[in-house]
Amino acid sequence: MVRHWIMLAVLALAGCGDPYKYDREDRTDRRPRELKVTHTVGGVHWCALGYAGGWYQGFGHRLLSLGTRSGDVLSTIEPMPAGSCGAIRSLAAWRGDLYAVLERTALVRIDVRDPKDLAVIETSDAAALGLEPEAIAVIDDRLFVSGIGGVLELPSGKRYLNGLDASSEVVKVGNELVILVGNDLRTLDGADLGIKASAILPLQPGQGPEGGALLLEQGRRGSAVVLIDPAFAEVSRVALGRGILGLSTAGGRAWAFTPDAMFTWSLGTTGLTDELEIKIKGAVGIELLGKNRYGVYGAFGRSLFRLETDEEGPGDTFYRSHREPGNIVIALSDQRRILAGTPTEVWNYNVGGECELVQRTLQVGEMPRDRLTLDGGEARIEGEDRGSLVVELKGSRQEFTMPGMATMAIVETDLWVVYRDGLKVYRRSEPPAVGVAEVASLRLPGPVTHVFPRRAGQGASYVSALGGMGTTEWRPIGELPSTNAGR
Repeated sequence: MVRHWIMLAVLALAGCGDPYKYDREDRTDRRPRELKVTHTVGGVHWCALGYAGGWYQGFGHRLLSLGTRSGDVLSTIEPMPAGSCGAIRSLAAWRGDLYAVLERTALVRIDVRDPKDLAVIETSDAAALGLEPEAIAVIDDRLFVSGIGGVLELPSGKRYLNGLDASSEVVKVGNELVILVGNDLRTLDGADLGIKASAILPLQPGQGPEGGALLLEQGRRGSAVVLIDPAFAEVSRVALGRGILGLSTAGGRAWAFTPDAMFTWSLGTTGLTDELEIKIKGAVGIELLGKNRYGVYGAFGRSLFRLETDEEGPGDTFYRSHREPGNIVIALSDQRRILAGTPTEVWNYNVGGECELVQRTLQVGEMPRDRLTLDGGEARIEGEDRGSLVVELKGSRQEFTMPGMATMAIVETDLWVVYRDGLKVYRRSEPPAVGVAEVASLRLPGPVTHVFPRRAGQGASYVSALGGMGTTEWRPIGELPSTNAGR
């Protein structure tokens, strides 16, 4: 009888299944993935603006709010996400807000009422603006955005020089609004003034001849800073036997920046006088922050500067400096770190982590790759301007164009190409299609010069000559579906 009951219990358990058996759940993440920039370091401080007691700088794609006495960062904001925009190249204050131009990408309006808590109010991309913006200026309470495609005036919406590529901000000289188209100085109505220059800056009130401007002339044998009056007549000219990286006006003086120094002159009504040469490498601009207190910025990073001796210390002094890898000319990687050399120093970037100066030299870097062997074919960069990518596989030949390609690499099984404005990723098409297709694209401050695979298929890192370094990863799109399987 006992045996009978035991058999019945065994049969009952068999019918109900094994209570100790785990029904394995398929946890494969099948969500589509997109390429994201997950970390960035370095870059050039391209522009700065002192406004309402604050000091703001465009640093790569970031906007920094800095203390005017300490130089410390009070707040940082990314007006657009990394990987979707160029660097901040121009700043202006208009009607209580700060406006930033992200190179050839967008115009962004930013609330700076609290310098410790910046906020984006509005973003207008290139399509909405009807041009690719590069500079901004405020004249007589009118905002002028200029760039590839012409000039837009706000708030009227009026357009000038449609289809032309403006290469400077709009400047008022006398009663005329002018701008550079290439190296030709023109009025907004399109009249050619017969003056050649590579940059133009307005004079601040009380500086130089009222209604005049500063011009920069670049030549093969050197450069010249030219002061003109309201009638466009030359008042003064100073020649430098070297190229000039930037031009500024601050503190009643004109400033010109070469790779190794900055030169400054008093701005008088009759000319440029009292020349001073101050040694500094990689500066591109200067801003007056207080009496005898300046902010200098560029590819080296940023620093406070005291021009003359005063109660706070000696003159010709840089202090509260912060260094950055901003002008990278050579780079190597072991897939976990990048060694990047500038003209003066070497940086060690632990990919996705810290970046610090190291005491070593770097004489040989990763050479650019113009040709790569693919499974069943090859990819190569062609053209004098390196603007054509040719991919040949069995049964197909494709050509893709992008400006200024630097190099390419195989990351896992994908083809990665870096160029002036970012990077693109190509993947073998699914049968029956042949060839490759673009599966990802990132817009980065450029020119991008290197791409390095990361360990364990985690994506790639990149180096930009003037945009610093960064890390990319493939990230899933959307949330994982919920499931009760296996419970």
